[in-house]
Amino acid sequence: MKINKNMITNLFCFLYFLWGTFILLYQSVNLPDIIGGTLNKMVNIFVVLGLLVCYVFILCTIKSGINFVSILGGAILISLSIIPVKYQVGLGIILFTSFVFIVVAGNIEFNKILKTFICFSSIILIATILLNKLGKIHDGVVVDLLSYRVRKSLGFKYYSYPAHIIFYLICAVIVYRKDKISYIELIVLQLLNTWIYYQTNTRASFILATLFVVYALVKKIFRWKNGLIKFKPMKILYSFSFVINFLLIWIFSFDLSPSLFNVLNKLFSGRLSLNVTNFSRYGIALFGRKITFNTSDVNFYNYVDSAYLQTLLIDGLIFFVVIMFMLTFATYKSAENNDDNLSMALLLISIFAMFDPQLIWPWYSPFCLLMGSCIKLERKSSLYNLKTKMYKS
Repeated sequence: MKINKNMITNLFCFLYFLWGTFILLYQSVNLPDIIGGTLNKMVNIFVVLGLLVCYVFILCTIKSGINFVSILGGAILISLSIIPVKYQVGLGIILFTSFVFIVVAGNIEFNKILKTFICFSSIILIATILLNKLGKIHDGVVVDLLSYRVRKSLGFKYYSYPAHIIFYLICAVIVYRKDKISYIELIVLQLLNTWIYYQTNTRASFILATLFVVYALVKKIFRWKNGLIKFKPMKILYSFSFVINFLLIWIFSFDLSPSLFNVLNKLFSGRLSLNVTNFSRYGIALFGRKITFNTSDVNFYNYVDSAYLQTLLIDGLIFFVVIMFMLTFATYKSAENNDDNLSMALLLISIFAMFDPQLIWPWYSPFCLLMGSCIKLERKSSLYNLKTKMYKS
Protein backbone atom coordinates (compact mmCIF):
# COMPACT_ATOMS: atom_id res chain seq x y z
CA MET A 1 0.00 0.00 0.00
CA LYS A 2 1.41 3.34 -1.06
CA ILE A 3 1.07 6.08 1.56
CA ASN A 4 0.43 9.61 0.31
CA LYS A 5 -0.52 12.95 1.82
CA ASN A 6 -4.20 12.68 0.85
CA MET A 7 -4.49 9.38 2.66
CA ILE A 8 -2.87 10.87 5.80
CA THR A 9 -5.12 13.94 5.65
CA ASN A 10 -8.23 11.79 5.28
CA LEU A 11 -7.21 9.65 8.25
CA PHE A 12 -6.53 12.71 10.41
CA CYS A 13 -9.84 14.36 9.45
CA PHE A 14 -11.76 11.12 10.09
CA LEU A 15 -10.24 10.91 13.58
CA TYR A 16 -10.93 14.61 14.24
CA PHE A 17 -14.55 14.27 13.07
CA LEU A 18 -15.13 11.15 15.17
CA TRP A 19 -13.45 12.54 18.28
CA GLY A 20 -14.84 16.08 17.94
CA THR A 21 -18.41 14.80 17.52
CA PHE A 22 -18.14 12.45 20.49
CA ILE A 23 -16.46 14.93 22.86
CA LEU A 24 -18.84 17.75 21.94
CA LEU A 25 -21.74 15.41 22.72
CA TYR A 26 -20.08 14.09 25.86
CA GLN A 27 -19.06 17.49 27.26
CA SER A 28 -21.75 19.84 26.01
CA VAL A 29 -25.11 18.30 25.08
CA ASN A 30 -27.67 17.83 27.85
CA LEU A 31 -28.17 14.11 27.30
CA PRO A 32 -28.89 11.52 30.01
CA ASP A 33 -25.70 10.12 31.50
CA ILE A 34 -25.49 7.19 29.08
CA ILE A 35 -21.98 7.97 27.88
CA GLY A 36 -19.89 6.78 30.79
CA GLY A 37 -16.28 7.42 31.64
CA THR A 38 -15.27 4.00 30.27
CA LEU A 39 -16.54 4.79 26.78
CA ASN A 40 -14.83 8.18 26.94
CA LYS A 41 -11.49 6.51 27.74
CA MET A 42 -11.95 3.93 24.99
CA VAL A 43 -12.69 6.58 22.35
CA ASN A 44 -9.70 8.69 23.39
CA ILE A 45 -7.34 5.70 23.42
CA PHE A 46 -8.57 4.61 19.98
CA VAL A 47 -8.08 8.13 18.58
CA VAL A 48 -4.60 8.50 20.12
CA LEU A 49 -3.54 5.20 18.54
CA GLY A 50 -4.94 6.39 15.20
CA LEU A 51 -3.02 9.66 15.50
CA LEU A 52 0.20 7.76 16.24
CA VAL A 53 -0.35 5.77 13.02
CA CYS A 54 -0.94 9.07 11.23
CA TYR A 55 2.33 10.47 12.63
CA VAL A 56 4.29 7.40 11.50
CA PHE A 57 2.77 7.71 8.02
CA ILE A 58 3.86 11.37 7.89
CA LEU A 59 7.41 10.35 8.79
CA CYS A 60 7.35 7.78 5.97
CA THR A 61 6.32 10.33 3.33
CA ILE A 62 8.86 13.06 4.12
CA LYS A 63 11.36 13.45 1.29
CA SER A 64 13.20 16.72 1.98
CA GLY A 65 14.54 15.73 5.41
CA ILE A 66 12.98 15.17 8.80
CA ASN A 67 13.17 18.01 11.30
CA PHE A 68 14.40 16.16 14.40
CA VAL A 69 14.06 19.33 16.50
CA SER A 70 10.33 19.13 15.80
CA ILE A 71 10.23 15.52 16.95
CA LEU A 72 11.89 16.61 20.18
CA GLY A 73 9.44 19.50 20.51
CA GLY A 74 6.50 17.17 19.97
CA ALA A 75 7.84 14.77 22.59
CA ILE A 76 8.21 17.64 25.09
CA LEU A 77 4.66 18.82 24.36
CA ILE A 78 3.23 15.33 24.86
CA SER A 79 5.20 15.02 28.11
CA LEU A 80 3.87 18.37 29.35
CA SER A 81 0.32 17.34 28.43
CA ILE A 82 0.49 14.74 31.21
CA ILE A 83 -0.14 17.72 33.52
CA PRO A 84 -3.79 18.16 32.45
CA VAL A 85 -4.32 14.41 32.95
CA LYS A 86 -3.33 14.89 36.61
CA TYR A 87 -4.95 18.24 37.34
CA GLN A 88 -7.82 18.98 34.95
CA VAL A 89 -10.82 17.42 36.67
CA GLY A 90 -12.98 15.61 34.09
CA LEU A 91 -10.86 16.74 31.14
CA GLY A 92 -7.53 15.01 31.74
CA ILE A 93 -7.48 12.29 29.07
CA ILE A 94 -9.42 14.53 26.67
CA LEU A 95 -6.82 17.29 26.91
CA PHE A 96 -4.03 14.73 26.49
CA THR A 97 -5.67 13.61 23.22
CA SER A 98 -5.99 17.29 22.27
CA PHE A 99 -2.23 17.75 22.45
CA VAL A 100 -1.61 14.64 20.39
CA PHE A 101 -3.90 16.25 17.80
CA ILE A 102 -1.81 19.45 17.99
CA VAL A 103 1.45 17.56 17.40
CA VAL A 104 0.07 15.84 14.29
CA ALA A 105 -1.99 18.81 13.00
CA GLY A 106 1.08 20.87 12.14
CA ASN A 107 1.62 18.53 9.19
CA ILE A 108 -2.00 18.69 7.92
CA GLU A 109 -3.50 21.31 5.60
CA PHE A 110 -5.40 23.67 7.88
CA ASN A 111 -8.29 24.21 5.44
CA LYS A 112 -9.08 20.48 5.67
CA ILE A 113 -9.10 20.76 9.46
CA LEU A 114 -11.46 23.75 9.26
CA LYS A 115 -13.82 21.87 6.94
CA THR A 116 -13.95 18.91 9.33
CA PHE A 117 -14.66 21.17 12.30
CA ILE A 118 -17.40 23.04 10.42
CA CYS A 119 -19.08 19.71 9.63
CA PHE A 120 -19.20 18.22 13.12
CA SER A 121 -19.80 21.45 15.07
CA SER A 122 -22.68 22.57 12.82
CA ILE A 123 -24.26 19.10 12.97
CA ILE A 124 -24.13 19.04 16.79
CA LEU A 125 -25.33 22.65 17.14
CA ILE A 126 -28.27 22.42 14.73
CA ALA A 127 -29.33 18.87 15.69
CA THR A 128 -29.26 19.69 19.43
CA ILE A 129 -31.35 22.86 19.01
CA LEU A 130 -33.88 21.09 16.74
CA LEU A 131 -34.23 18.13 19.11
CA ASN A 132 -34.56 20.58 21.98
CA LYS A 133 -37.42 22.39 20.21
CA LEU A 134 -39.07 19.04 19.47
CA GLY A 135 -38.91 18.19 23.15
CA LYS A 136 -36.43 15.33 22.75
CA ILE A 137 -33.62 17.04 24.67
CA HIS A 138 -34.36 18.88 27.89
CA ASP A 139 -34.69 22.66 27.54
CA GLY A 140 -32.59 23.70 30.50
CA VAL A 141 -33.19 27.17 31.88
CA VAL A 142 -30.25 28.31 33.98
CA VAL A 143 -29.96 31.34 36.24
CA ASP A 144 -26.51 32.92 36.00
CA LEU A 145 -25.09 32.79 39.53
CA LEU A 146 -23.07 35.96 38.95
CA SER A 147 -25.50 38.30 37.18
CA TYR A 148 -28.84 36.54 37.85
CA ARG A 149 -29.84 36.63 34.18
CA VAL A 150 -32.26 33.90 33.11
CA ARG A 151 -30.88 32.03 30.11
CA LYS A 152 -31.88 29.03 28.00
CA SER A 153 -29.40 26.26 27.31
CA LEU A 154 -31.15 25.12 24.06
CA GLY A 155 -30.48 21.47 24.85
CA PHE A 156 -26.91 21.97 26.03
CA LYS A 157 -25.62 21.39 29.56
CA TYR A 158 -24.78 25.05 30.12
CA TYR A 159 -26.34 28.22 28.76
CA SER A 160 -23.14 29.59 27.21
CA TYR A 161 -22.23 26.45 25.22
CA PRO A 162 -24.34 27.14 22.07
CA ALA A 163 -23.06 30.73 22.00
CA HIS A 164 -19.47 29.56 22.20
CA ILE A 165 -20.00 26.97 19.47
CA ILE A 166 -21.53 29.51 17.08
CA PHE A 167 -18.65 31.94 17.75
CA TYR A 168 -15.99 29.42 16.74
CA LEU A 169 -18.17 28.15 13.88
CA ILE A 170 -18.47 31.67 12.45
CA CYS A 171 -14.71 32.17 12.74
CA ALA A 172 -14.08 28.84 10.99
CA VAL A 173 -16.54 29.49 8.14
CA ILE A 174 -15.20 32.97 7.37
CA VAL A 175 -11.57 31.80 7.42
CA TYR A 176 -12.39 28.69 5.37
CA ARG A 177 -14.48 30.47 2.73
CA LYS A 178 -12.13 33.50 2.47
CA ASP A 179 -13.15 35.91 -0.32
CA LYS A 180 -15.61 33.37 -1.74
CA ILE A 181 -18.03 33.74 1.17
CA SER A 182 -21.41 34.99 -0.05
CA TYR A 183 -23.73 37.65 1.34
CA ILE A 184 -26.30 34.92 2.03
CA GLU A 185 -23.80 32.93 4.10
CA LEU A 186 -22.90 35.99 6.16
CA ILE A 187 -26.57 36.85 6.72
CA VAL A 188 -27.43 33.29 7.77
CA LEU A 189 -24.47 33.18 10.17
CA GLN A 190 -25.43 36.48 11.77
CA LEU A 191 -29.12 35.55 12.05
CA LEU A 192 -28.18 32.33 13.85
CA ASN A 193 -25.71 34.23 16.03
CA THR A 194 -28.36 36.81 16.95
CA TRP A 195 -31.05 34.21 17.68
CA ILE A 196 -28.72 32.25 19.95
CA TYR A 197 -27.77 35.48 21.72
CA TYR A 198 -31.41 36.29 22.49
CA GLN A 199 -31.91 32.77 23.82
CA THR A 200 -28.73 32.49 25.91
CA ASN A 201 -27.96 36.16 26.67
CA THR A 202 -24.24 35.48 26.20
CA ARG A 203 -22.71 38.80 25.24
CA ALA A 204 -18.98 38.35 24.60
CA SER A 205 -19.29 35.63 21.96
CA PHE A 206 -22.15 37.51 20.25
CA ILE A 207 -20.25 40.79 20.05
CA LEU A 208 -17.02 39.24 18.78
CA ALA A 209 -18.78 37.01 16.22
CA THR A 210 -20.81 40.01 15.01
CA LEU A 211 -17.62 42.06 14.61
CA PHE A 212 -16.12 39.34 12.42
CA VAL A 213 -19.25 39.05 10.26
CA VAL A 214 -19.37 42.85 9.81
CA TYR A 215 -15.64 42.92 9.02
CA ALA A 216 -16.04 40.19 6.38
CA LEU A 217 -19.05 42.03 4.95
CA VAL A 218 -17.16 45.34 4.68
CA LYS A 219 -14.23 43.61 2.99
CA LYS A 220 -16.60 41.98 0.51
CA ILE A 221 -18.58 45.14 -0.28
CA PHE A 222 -15.48 47.27 -0.87
CA ARG A 223 -13.42 44.41 -2.33
CA TRP A 224 -10.85 45.06 0.37
CA LYS A 225 -8.85 41.88 -0.11
CA ASN A 226 -5.89 42.62 2.16
CA GLY A 227 -7.97 44.15 4.93
CA LEU A 228 -6.26 45.67 7.96
CA ILE A 229 -3.16 43.53 7.72
CA LYS A 230 -1.57 45.96 5.27
CA PHE A 231 -1.16 48.45 8.14
CA LYS A 232 2.03 47.80 10.11
CA PRO A 233 0.57 48.57 13.60
CA MET A 234 -2.27 46.11 12.90
CA LYS A 235 0.18 43.49 11.70
CA ILE A 236 2.08 43.83 14.99
CA LEU A 237 -1.19 43.54 16.93
CA TYR A 238 -2.10 40.41 14.96
CA SER A 239 1.35 38.90 15.55
CA PHE A 240 1.32 39.26 19.34
CA SER A 241 -2.40 39.24 20.09
CA PHE A 242 -2.30 36.41 22.64
CA VAL A 243 0.54 37.96 24.63
CA ILE A 244 -1.14 41.38 24.56
CA ASN A 245 -4.52 40.09 25.72
CA PHE A 246 -2.99 37.94 28.46
CA LEU A 247 -1.22 41.04 29.77
CA LEU A 248 -4.50 42.97 29.60
CA ILE A 249 -6.48 40.44 31.64
CA TRP A 250 -3.60 40.29 34.15
CA ILE A 251 -3.59 44.10 34.47
CA PHE A 252 -7.40 44.22 34.75
CA SER A 253 -7.32 41.64 37.54
CA PHE A 254 -4.27 42.63 39.57
CA ASP A 255 -2.89 46.08 38.66
CA LEU A 256 -5.80 48.54 38.59
CA SER A 257 -6.87 51.14 41.12
CA PRO A 258 -9.76 49.92 43.35
CA SER A 259 -12.29 52.27 41.75
CA LEU A 260 -11.47 51.26 38.17
CA PHE A 261 -11.29 47.60 39.21
CA ASN A 262 -14.81 47.76 40.65
CA VAL A 263 -16.19 49.32 37.46
CA LEU A 264 -14.62 46.68 35.22
CA ASN A 265 -15.44 43.86 37.62
CA LYS A 266 -19.13 44.81 37.44
CA LEU A 267 -18.93 45.08 33.63
CA PHE A 268 -17.40 41.57 33.43
CA SER A 269 -19.99 40.00 35.81
CA GLY A 270 -17.61 39.59 38.75
CA ARG A 271 -14.99 37.60 36.85
CA LEU A 272 -12.10 39.83 37.91
CA SER A 273 -12.75 39.36 41.63
CA LEU A 274 -12.84 35.59 41.07
CA ASN A 275 -9.42 35.82 39.43
CA VAL A 276 -8.02 37.73 42.41
CA THR A 277 -9.57 35.37 44.97
CA ASN A 278 -8.29 32.20 43.30
CA PHE A 279 -4.75 33.46 42.70
CA SER A 280 -4.45 34.75 46.25
CA ARG A 281 -5.71 31.39 47.52
CA TYR A 282 -3.64 29.06 45.31
CA GLY A 283 -0.80 31.12 43.81
CA ILE A 284 1.22 30.05 40.75
CA ALA A 285 2.91 26.64 40.76
CA LEU A 286 5.69 25.68 38.37
CA PHE A 287 3.97 22.47 37.29
CA GLY A 288 0.39 23.18 38.27
CA ARG A 289 -1.99 21.86 40.93
CA LYS A 290 -5.37 20.18 41.17
CA ILE A 291 -8.21 22.65 41.81
CA THR A 292 -11.85 21.66 41.97
CA PHE A 293 -14.00 24.61 40.94
CA ASN A 294 -17.39 25.05 42.59
CA THR A 295 -20.03 26.20 40.08
CA SER A 296 -23.21 25.01 41.80
CA ASP A 297 -23.33 27.26 44.90
CA VAL A 298 -23.45 31.05 44.55
CA ASN A 299 -21.89 31.46 48.01
CA PHE A 300 -18.81 29.39 47.11
CA TYR A 301 -18.61 29.93 43.34
CA ASN A 302 -14.91 30.12 42.39
CA TYR A 303 -14.66 29.31 38.67
CA VAL A 304 -11.93 31.14 36.70
CA ASP A 305 -13.33 31.80 33.22
CA SER A 306 -10.22 33.23 31.58
CA ALA A 307 -8.41 30.59 29.50
CA TYR A 308 -5.10 32.31 30.18
CA LEU A 309 -5.49 32.47 33.95
CA GLN A 310 -7.13 29.06 34.25
CA THR A 311 -4.24 27.44 32.37
CA LEU A 312 -1.68 29.32 34.45
CA LEU A 313 -3.46 28.46 37.71
CA ILE A 314 -4.12 24.75 37.10
CA ASP A 315 -1.43 23.65 34.63
CA GLY A 316 1.41 25.76 35.93
CA LEU A 317 3.94 28.29 34.67
CA ILE A 318 6.01 25.94 32.46
CA PHE A 319 2.97 24.60 30.61
CA PHE A 320 1.55 28.12 30.21
CA VAL A 321 4.78 29.55 28.76
CA VAL A 322 5.01 26.73 26.18
CA ILE A 323 1.38 27.24 25.14
CA MET A 324 1.83 31.02 24.79
CA PHE A 325 4.97 30.53 22.70
CA MET A 326 3.17 28.14 20.34
CA LEU A 327 0.13 30.41 20.03
CA THR A 328 2.36 33.41 19.30
CA PHE A 329 4.26 31.42 16.70
CA ALA A 330 0.93 30.67 14.99
CA THR A 331 -0.20 34.33 15.03
CA TYR A 332 3.20 35.55 13.84
CA LYS A 333 3.23 33.11 10.89
CA SER A 334 -0.34 34.03 9.99
CA ALA A 335 0.52 37.75 9.90
CA GLU A 336 3.78 37.06 8.06
CA ASN A 337 1.79 35.21 5.37
CA ASN A 338 -0.60 38.20 5.13
CA ASP A 339 -3.60 35.99 5.92
CA ASP A 340 -5.91 38.74 7.13
CA ASN A 341 -9.01 36.62 7.84
CA LEU A 342 -7.07 34.04 9.85
CA SER A 343 -5.18 36.77 11.72
CA MET A 344 -8.43 38.55 12.57
CA ALA A 345 -9.99 35.29 13.77
CA LEU A 346 -7.00 34.65 16.03
CA LEU A 347 -7.16 38.21 17.37
CA LEU A 348 -10.85 37.82 18.25
CA ILE A 349 -10.17 34.42 19.84
CA SER A 350 -7.35 35.94 21.91
CA ILE A 351 -9.84 38.54 23.20
CA PHE A 352 -12.48 35.86 23.82
CA ALA A 353 -9.95 33.85 25.83
CA MET A 354 -9.68 36.71 28.34
CA PHE A 355 -13.09 35.71 29.70
CA ASP A 356 -13.82 32.19 28.47
CA PRO A 357 -11.89 28.90 28.81
CA GLN A 358 -12.08 27.15 25.41
CA LEU A 359 -8.75 28.39 24.00
CA ILE A 360 -6.97 25.01 23.81
CA TRP A 361 -10.04 22.76 23.48
CA PRO A 362 -10.08 21.43 19.86
CA TRP A 363 -13.66 20.13 20.08
CA TYR A 364 -14.73 23.78 20.41
CA SER A 365 -12.02 25.45 18.34
CA PRO A 366 -9.90 24.14 15.47
CA PHE A 367 -7.63 27.18 15.72
CA CYS A 368 -5.63 25.83 18.66
CA LEU A 369 -4.41 23.09 16.29
CA LEU A 370 -2.35 25.80 14.56
CA MET A 371 0.05 25.51 17.50
CA GLY A 372 1.37 22.39 15.79
CA SER A 373 2.83 24.52 12.99
CA CYS A 374 5.95 25.22 15.08
CA ILE A 375 6.75 21.49 15.30
CA LYS A 376 6.12 20.58 11.67
CA LEU A 377 8.16 17.51 10.76
CA GLU A 378 9.35 18.40 7.26
CA ARG A 379 12.41 20.61 6.94
CA LYS A 380 12.20 23.75 4.87
CA SER A 381 14.06 22.95 1.67
CA SER A 382 14.39 26.50 0.28
CA LEU A 383 17.91 27.01 1.66
CA TYR A 384 19.01 23.62 0.34
CA ASN A 385 17.55 24.43 -3.10
CA LEU A 386 19.32 27.80 -3.13
CA LYS A 387 22.65 26.22 -2.31
CA THR A 388 22.12 23.60 -5.05
CA LYS A 389 21.43 26.28 -7.64
CA MET A 390 24.52 28.24 -6.60
CA TYR A 391 26.65 25.09 -6.85
CA LYS A 392 25.31 24.25 -10.33
CA SER A 393 25.94 27.77 -11.63
